[in-house]
Amino acid sequence: MKQIVKKIAFLVLLLGLIALLAGATRTQTAQAETVGGLSCTSTAVVKQGTINSFNFTVECDGDVEGFLDFGDGTGTGLSVPPGTTSHDYSYTPGGIMEYNTFFTVGNSTFHYKVVIDDSPPINNCTTVTSQGQAVNHIVINFNCSPTTNGWGNVSFGDGTETDVEFTNGSAQTSHWYSYTPGGTKSFDGLLTLGSQSFPFEITISD
Repeated sequence: MKQIVKKIAFLVLLLGLIALLAGATRTQTAQAETVGGLSCTSTAVVKQGTINSFNFTVECDGDVEGFLDFGDGTGTGLSVPPGTTSHDYSYTPGGIMEYNTFFTVGNSTFHYKVVIDDSPPINNCTTVTSQGQAVNHIVINFNCSPTTNGWGNVSFGDGTETDVEFTNGSAQTSHWYSYTPGGTKSFDGLLTLGSQSFPFEITISD
Protein backbone atom coordinates (compact mmCIF):
# COMPACT_ATOMS: atom_id res chain seq x y z
CA MET A 1 0.00 0.00 0.00
CA LYS A 2 1.30 3.40 -0.90
CA GLN A 3 2.20 5.77 1.86
CA ILE A 4 1.97 9.56 1.95
CA VAL A 5 5.26 10.97 3.06
CA LYS A 6 4.63 13.97 5.30
CA LYS A 7 8.02 15.58 5.55
CA ILE A 8 10.72 15.47 2.93
CA ALA A 9 13.24 18.27 2.37
CA PHE A 10 14.85 17.80 -0.97
CA LEU A 11 16.44 20.08 -3.58
CA VAL A 12 16.81 18.79 -7.09
CA LEU A 13 18.52 20.73 -9.84
CA LEU A 14 18.79 19.46 -13.38
CA LEU A 15 22.24 20.71 -14.41
CA GLY A 16 24.01 21.39 -17.66
CA LEU A 17 22.65 20.66 -21.13
CA ILE A 18 25.00 19.20 -23.74
CA ALA A 19 24.67 20.84 -27.16
CA LEU A 20 22.04 18.99 -29.15
CA LEU A 21 23.27 17.07 -32.15
CA ALA A 22 20.77 16.13 -34.82
CA GLY A 23 18.69 13.24 -33.56
CA ALA A 24 20.68 12.96 -30.33
CA THR A 25 19.18 12.14 -26.95
CA ARG A 26 20.23 14.25 -23.98
CA THR A 27 19.80 13.07 -20.40
CA GLN A 28 19.50 15.40 -17.44
CA THR A 29 19.86 13.57 -14.14
CA ALA A 30 18.80 15.10 -10.86
CA GLN A 31 20.85 14.79 -7.72
CA ALA A 32 19.64 12.13 -5.32
CA GLU A 33 19.14 12.86 -1.64
CA THR A 34 18.12 10.83 1.38
CA VAL A 35 15.87 12.52 3.95
CA GLY A 36 14.11 10.81 6.80
CA GLY A 37 15.16 7.43 5.48
CA LEU A 38 13.70 8.01 2.02
CA SER A 39 15.97 8.36 -1.02
CA CYS A 40 14.69 9.77 -4.32
CA THR A 41 16.21 10.41 -7.73
CA SER A 42 14.54 12.31 -10.56
CA THR A 43 15.59 12.00 -14.21
CA ALA A 44 14.41 13.85 -17.31
CA VAL A 45 15.36 12.60 -20.78
CA VAL A 46 14.78 14.56 -23.98
CA LYS A 47 13.03 12.34 -26.51
CA GLN A 48 15.15 11.45 -29.50
CA GLY A 49 14.81 13.89 -32.37
CA THR A 50 13.19 16.59 -30.22
CA ILE A 51 14.37 19.44 -28.03
CA ASN A 52 11.26 20.21 -25.96
CA SER A 53 9.68 16.78 -25.31
CA PHE A 54 10.75 15.14 -22.05
CA ASN A 55 10.27 11.75 -20.38
CA PHE A 56 10.27 12.15 -16.59
CA THR A 57 11.09 9.39 -14.12
CA VAL A 58 11.02 9.74 -10.32
CA GLU A 59 12.44 6.80 -8.33
CA CYS A 60 12.32 6.44 -4.55
CA ASP A 61 13.18 3.62 -2.17
CA GLY A 62 9.65 3.93 -0.78
CA ASP A 63 6.19 4.24 -2.34
CA VAL A 64 4.86 7.81 -2.56
CA GLU A 65 1.98 9.72 -4.12
CA GLY A 66 2.80 13.21 -5.40
CA PHE A 67 1.97 15.94 -7.88
CA LEU A 68 4.37 16.99 -10.64
CA ASP A 69 4.02 20.65 -11.65
CA PHE A 70 5.78 21.14 -14.98
CA GLY A 71 6.30 24.85 -14.35
CA ASP A 72 4.30 26.04 -17.35
CA GLY A 73 0.85 26.09 -15.77
CA THR A 74 0.24 22.36 -16.21
CA GLY A 75 0.91 19.31 -14.07
CA THR A 76 -0.11 15.76 -13.26
CA GLY A 77 -0.49 13.39 -10.33
CA LEU A 78 2.39 10.94 -10.03
CA SER A 79 2.61 7.60 -8.24
CA VAL A 80 6.05 6.26 -7.38
CA PRO A 81 6.50 3.58 -8.53
CA PRO A 82 6.27 3.65 -11.51
CA GLY A 83 6.88 7.41 -11.34
CA THR A 84 6.93 7.96 -15.09
CA THR A 85 5.27 10.60 -17.25
CA SER A 86 6.07 12.78 -20.25
CA HIS A 87 5.52 16.39 -21.23
CA ASP A 88 5.97 18.72 -24.21
CA TYR A 89 7.14 22.26 -23.42
CA SER A 90 6.67 25.41 -25.45
CA TYR A 91 9.91 27.07 -26.48
CA THR A 92 11.26 29.81 -28.68
CA PRO A 93 13.28 28.48 -31.64
CA GLY A 94 16.84 29.75 -31.49
CA GLY A 95 16.57 30.69 -27.81
CA ILE A 96 16.81 29.36 -24.27
CA MET A 97 13.79 28.58 -22.09
CA GLU A 98 13.81 27.69 -18.39
CA TYR A 99 10.98 26.04 -16.46
CA ASN A 100 10.97 25.73 -12.66
CA THR A 101 9.33 22.39 -11.95
CA PHE A 102 7.94 21.18 -8.62
CA PHE A 103 7.24 17.68 -7.32
CA THR A 104 5.04 17.88 -4.22
CA VAL A 105 4.70 15.00 -1.76
CA GLY A 106 2.49 15.61 1.26
CA ASN A 107 3.52 18.95 2.75
CA SER A 108 6.92 19.03 1.08
CA THR A 109 8.03 20.19 -2.34
CA PHE A 110 11.03 19.15 -4.43
CA HIS A 111 12.39 21.92 -6.67
CA TYR A 112 14.23 21.49 -9.94
CA LYS A 113 14.70 23.19 -13.28
CA VAL A 114 14.31 22.16 -16.92
CA VAL A 115 16.36 24.07 -19.49
CA ILE A 116 15.59 23.94 -23.21
CA ASP A 117 18.55 25.27 -25.18
CA ASP A 118 18.02 25.83 -28.89
CA SER A 119 20.47 28.72 -29.15
CA PRO A 120 23.52 28.70 -31.41
CA PRO A 121 26.89 28.20 -29.72
CA ILE A 122 27.99 31.44 -28.06
CA ASN A 123 31.53 32.51 -28.86
CA ASN A 124 31.86 35.31 -26.36
CA CYS A 125 30.03 37.16 -23.58
CA THR A 126 31.32 40.46 -22.24
CA THR A 127 30.34 41.92 -18.89
CA VAL A 128 30.21 45.66 -18.22
CA THR A 129 29.55 46.83 -14.66
CA SER A 130 28.75 50.24 -13.25
CA GLN A 131 27.80 51.72 -9.90
CA GLY A 132 24.08 52.11 -9.32
CA GLN A 133 22.41 53.83 -6.39
CA ALA A 134 25.36 53.28 -4.03
CA VAL A 135 28.92 51.96 -3.98
CA ASN A 136 27.63 48.44 -3.29
CA HIS A 137 24.76 48.58 -5.80
CA ILE A 138 26.18 47.16 -9.03
CA VAL A 139 24.49 47.31 -12.44
CA ILE A 140 25.62 44.46 -14.71
CA ASN A 141 25.22 44.46 -18.48
CA PHE A 142 25.86 41.32 -20.56
CA ASN A 143 26.49 41.29 -24.30
CA CYS A 144 26.88 37.95 -26.07
CA SER A 145 27.66 36.99 -29.65
CA PRO A 146 26.32 35.51 -31.75
CA THR A 147 23.15 37.05 -30.40
CA THR A 148 20.87 34.87 -28.31
CA ASN A 149 17.34 35.23 -27.00
CA GLY A 150 15.87 33.59 -23.93
CA TRP A 151 16.84 33.12 -20.32
CA GLY A 152 20.14 32.80 -18.50
CA ASN A 153 21.17 32.47 -14.88
CA VAL A 154 23.44 34.89 -13.03
CA SER A 155 25.28 33.84 -9.87
CA PHE A 156 26.48 37.00 -8.12
CA GLY A 157 29.29 35.27 -6.22
CA ASP A 158 27.85 35.94 -2.77
CA GLY A 159 25.53 32.94 -2.55
CA THR A 160 22.64 34.57 -4.41
CA GLU A 161 21.47 34.28 -8.02
CA THR A 162 18.78 35.43 -10.41
CA ASP A 163 17.46 34.65 -13.89
CA VAL A 164 17.87 37.24 -16.66
CA GLU A 165 16.17 37.52 -20.05
CA PHE A 166 18.33 38.06 -23.13
CA THR A 167 17.08 40.02 -26.13
CA ASN A 168 19.27 40.20 -29.21
CA GLY A 169 22.25 39.06 -27.16
CA SER A 170 21.91 41.61 -24.36
CA ALA A 171 20.64 41.47 -20.79
CA GLN A 172 20.87 43.62 -17.67
CA THR A 173 20.50 43.02 -13.97
CA SER A 174 21.59 44.72 -10.74
CA HIS A 175 22.52 43.58 -7.26
CA TRP A 176 23.12 44.95 -3.77
CA TYR A 177 26.30 43.48 -2.27
CA SER A 178 27.26 43.36 1.38
CA TYR A 179 30.59 45.01 2.07
CA THR A 180 32.72 46.64 4.76
CA PRO A 181 33.05 50.43 4.31
CA GLY A 182 36.60 51.59 3.80
CA GLY A 183 37.82 48.41 2.15
CA THR A 184 37.89 46.47 -1.10
CA LYS A 185 36.05 43.23 -1.75
CA SER A 186 35.81 41.07 -4.88
CA PHE A 187 33.14 38.58 -5.93
CA ASP A 188 33.44 35.85 -8.57
CA GLY A 189 30.22 35.84 -10.58
CA LEU A 190 29.04 33.39 -13.22
CA LEU A 191 26.68 33.77 -16.17
CA THR A 192 25.16 30.48 -17.38
CA LEU A 193 23.43 30.21 -20.75
CA GLY A 194 22.17 26.72 -21.43
CA SER A 195 25.23 24.48 -21.30
CA GLN A 196 27.75 27.35 -21.46
CA SER A 197 29.16 29.38 -18.56
CA PHE A 198 30.99 32.71 -18.52
CA PRO A 199 32.76 33.94 -15.37
CA PHE A 200 33.01 37.61 -14.39
CA GLU A 201 34.37 39.55 -11.44
CA ILE A 202 32.79 42.28 -9.35
CA THR A 203 35.02 44.52 -7.24
CA ILE A 204 33.66 46.95 -4.68
CA SER A 205 36.11 49.56 -3.46
CA ASP A 206 35.30 52.13 -0.83
